[in-house]
Amino acid sequence: MNKAIKNLKDKYDITLLEGQSYEQEYGITNTPSLVINDKLISQGKVLTDREIINYIKVIN
Repeated sequence: MNKAIKNLKDKYDITLLEGQSYEQEYGITNTPSLVINDKLISQGKVLTDREIINYIKVIN
C-alpha cells in the first residue's frame, strides 16, 4: 500500500485507521481492510498497489 499512497498522496488525504473502534464503525470482520469515503471496499485480502489505485480512481 505504501507505493499506492506515495503515488496518490498529492491528490488525496490518506489516513491509516487502526483500532477496534474503526472495525466496529465500518463493520470490519477481517483485516486488512480498505475504506474509501467512509465505504468499506475490501476486507480480508492484501490488495496490490494497482488494485488500491483502481479502487480510488473508480470511487472518485
